[in-house]
Amino acid sequence: MSNAKCVLFGRTALTVLLLSLCPYVRAQSPYGRAARQTIPFVADQQDELGDVWHTEIDVRNPGSQPITVRLTYFGAVGTPNVGRYPCPFSPTVGPGATVEFSLDPACALASLGLLNFGRLELSALPEVPGPTDDPASLTFLTSARVSSRGGSLFTVEGFPQGNLSGNRSFAAVTGLKSGLVDGSQWRTSCYAAALNEPVPVFVGLVDGNGQPMGVVAASLDPGAAPPVEMQPFLDVFAAAGVPPGNYSNVTALFSTAGGGAGAGVFGLCRIINTSFGKEAFEAAKYLDNNDEAREHVTSKDRTSYGEQFSIVSEVPDDNNLPIWSNLHVAYFQHPDLVRCAVRFLPNQYLPFQTELGQLRLIDPDGNVAVNVPHAQSFTLNLREKSQHHAGRNGRWLIEVGADRAVKNGDCFQCLHSGTLLYTDYELTCSSGNGNNQLDIVGFCDMGCVKDKTKGHEGQVLCSFANQVDSQTCYY
Repeated sequence: MSNAKCVLFGRTALTVLLLSLCPYVRAQSPYGRAARQTIPFVADQQDELGDVWHTEIDVRNPGSQPITVRLTYFGAVGTPNVGRYPCPFSPTVGPGATVEFSLDPACALASLGLLNFGRLELSALPEVPGPTDDPASLTFLTSARVSSRGGSLFTVEGFPQGNLSGNRSFAAVTGLKSGLVDGSQWRTSCYAAALNEPVPVFVGLVDGNGQPMGVVAASLDPGAAPPVEMQPFLDVFAAAGVPPGNYSNVTALFSTAGGGAGAGVFGLCRIINTSFGKEAFEAAKYLDNNDEAREHVTSKDRTSYGEQFSIVSEVPDDNNLPIWSNLHVAYFQHPDLVRCAVRFLPNQYLPFQTELGQLRLIDPDGNVAVNVPHAQSFTLNLREKSQHHAGRNGRWLIEVGADRAVKNGDCFQCLHSGTLLYTDYELTCSSGNGNNQLDIVGFCDMGCVKDKTKGHEGQVLCSFANQVDSQTCYY
C-alpha cells in the first residue's frame, strides 16, 4: 500500500478499477481466538436520561493462566474522541473466565449528548516482550453488543488482527438499501477503518448485475493532525454520488489504491430501516485474503527455497538406488470439493513423453483416499466433517512419482551427463475453502518392475507403495 495521501481519481477510471474483481470469495471464520483482536464498530452516547447508544463487551479467557487485556479506542472522524485513545481500564481475565464491561466507563468517552463511535482494539500481548513470554497462553475470545434506546441491537464479533489483510483485491458488503424499499425507508451507512497505518481507501457501489453506480474515496492516516483512523460515510449512496432513488441489492466494494498489497482496511456497513428504527450490521468480506497459507487456487513448481519440483525418471542398472516419490502437504478443510493436477514438463532424454508420472492423495489418518493408476489429476468430495480425522482439519498428502522410467545398463550414462534423469513438474490444487502452498515435506520409495512389452526394453513401470509409513516413507 502506498502511504501517500489518497488522490481522487475520475469516476470512470475508478469504476474500471472496481470491476476487476477476483472471483474467489472468502467468508468470515467462526474461529476467533487470538491474542490481539479488533472489534470494528463500537458506539456510546449519553444524555440526561442515560444511554442513547451503549456497547457491552465480553472477553473470555479459554486458557489456564490469567491474562490482562489492554484496550485502545480509535474514534471516527467527526466524533468527540477522534483518533487513538488508550483506555484507562485493562480487564484481567482469570482462567476459563469471562469479563463483561461497557465501553464507557472503560474508555472514559463520556461527552454528554454527543455520539462517540469507532473501533476497539484489544491486546493481551506484552508491550515489551520478555524471554519467557508465551503468546499462545495469551489468546482470548471477544465480541460486543451495540444497542440504542430506540431498540436497535446488533452483535459485532471480534476479529483476530492477524486475519485482517492488506486488500490486494476487494472486500464486499452485500444487501445495501436506500430510499423506499418494500414499504419502508432505508439508509446505508458505511465505514472504512485503518489498521494503525496510513492507507487510501475507495468504496464503490455496484448493483445486482455488477454495474457500477458510484464511488467515494478517502485518505486514512492515524498519524495525521487531526487523525483519520475511521472514515464514516453516513449515507454511502449520497457520498458515492448515486442519484436519489430507491435501491436494493447493492454491494459496497472496499479497496485500496490499485488493489496493491500492504496496509489493510477494515470495511463495514449498517443497513438501517429508518421507518422502524431497526438495522443490520455487516463486516466486509475479503475477496482475496492476501494469505498464502490459504488460497483457493495454488499452482507451484518449486519449493519455498526455490528448488524445482522434480521426480527421478531413471533406475541405475544395479538397482541400488530407489526411485523416490515426493510428498506434498495440503491443508484441506472438509467438507469441501478439491481438485489437483500435475503437469510434467517434456524431457528430451526420455524415449516416452506420455507416461512421465502420476499422483495420488492420502488423508490425514494415512489412508489412501485417491489412487487411480497412472492418474495425473483427481477430483474428490471430502464429505462431511465426521468423515475424516475425527472431525478435525488435518494434513493431507499428495504423492507425486514416476509412472514409467528408464533402466539403462552399463551405458545409462550415454544419454546424458552422468547424473540420474529427472523430470520437472508443476502441481496445481483448487478447493472451495482454500489450501496452502503444497510444499514438499517428505519422500516415499516406489516399486518398479521391468516393462516386458515389445519396444519398451530398458524401461520400468513404477507404482506407489501400498502404505505410507515409516518403512517406505520419510516425512
